[in-house]
Amino acid sequence: MARFNLFRCSLACQNREGGRTRIWPDSWIGSHPLCDLFPTIYMISDGKSSTLKEMSDRDGISINWNLD
Repeated sequence: MARFNLFRCSLACQNREGGRTRIWPDSWIGSHPLCDLFPTIYMISDGKSSTLKEMSDRDGISINWNLD
């Protein structure tokens, strides 16, 4: 659960638009990519090279993740 809290708290601080930042292989939260922190989820993900912008919708206040 601590990793999820780190993920949630770091989102707004580390990224702006997310058009060039790939969600899994890039280190946009701390110094480790999410594919290293969550290898099991990465293995089953269909969007291994998707960007943050492609995987989320922002309404100015919150971020909604497109995990389909």
